[in-house]
Amino acid sequence: GEADASVETTRHQLDEAPFGPAIEKLPVTHACASTLDIEQYVATGKSAAKLVSKFGFVVLKKALKRDACDSVLRRCNQIADNVLAADVQRLGNRGRGRYSLGAVAASGQQLHNVEWA
Repeated sequence: GEADASVETTRHQLDEAPFGPAIEKLPVTHACASTLDIEQYVATGKSAAKLVSKFGFVVLKKALKRDACDSVLRRCNQIADNVLAADVQRLGNRGRGRYSLGAVAASGQQLHNVEWA
């Protein structure tokens, strides 16, 4: 369906550069686009602890296999779709149009989803 097409498009984009030599941003009009400059959060090995200390999280290169990445992306898209369907005015929970995935769950986190386990 539509979500699968989104994952396929994202996979194609990722196959070209992701977590490899450079991380390409998706076009702003892309369904999975973000304005986040992710390169500053990407780490391998020992530099990960420094980034977690600085930002509170880190993106680890090649930490997940492709199917696990696809699964996480599908779940994130499902959560985003549900949030946007409920917030038609795009008020956000972190300011206009901004959302925290944890804050949109009644429990305040997403650990109930197997993709986060």
